[in-house]
Amino acid sequence: MQTYNTSGGFLQAPIEEVKARATQSLSDGIGGIKIKVGHPDSKVDLARVSAVWEHLGPEVPLMVDANQQWDRPTAMRMGRVLEQFNLVWIEEPLDAYDAEGHAHLANALDTSIATGEMLSSVSEHIELIKNRSVDIISRMRRGLEASHRFAVSQHWLTRRDFSWRRTSQWKSTCTGLPRTRGNRGWSTLNG
Repeated sequence: MQTYNTSGGFLQAPIEEVKARATQSLSDGIGGIKIKVGHPDSKVDLARVSAVWEHLGPEVPLMVDANQQWDRPTAMRMGRVLEQFNLVWIEEPLDAYDAEGHAHLANALDTSIATGEMLSSVSEHIELIKNRSVDIISRMRRGLEASHRFAVSQHWLTRRDFSWRRTSQWKSTCTGLPRTRGNRGWSTLNG
């Protein structure tokens, strides 16, 4: 299982600190880096992503998390610009309950869209799946995993013709509950 770390990649952290912590995470055996975006000035976000990407190199898996800070036009614009970095995913680009907006992004962008960690019910997660809103569902509750895993995963993975075997699992190394992330696939909370 691949791991990623957000520690040090928080929005308020100076870019030199973000780069230093990313380097340390990789030295510690962490396989990917996630940084926060969602600054009111999109140029700041792009500069941060570019600096980290250039520092780490294109072979290191990089993810971003907007923490629901973008509206639909901003998310689409940023998603298109961020495609050049070949990110593993863009997490929470929109309000967690905006299934329709997430569906537009997921269908328009090559970069995987992830969301779901702020949702608290099975029906909310199923709404994302029914609307084909995301490529990666994060932090799914055990009830959905236990009762619907295979039926849901088959439905979900056919959205972009990705097979289960090609789905990479990602586990957060951040403090708190461990999470798994699938690269362009369906994944669940393991903890």
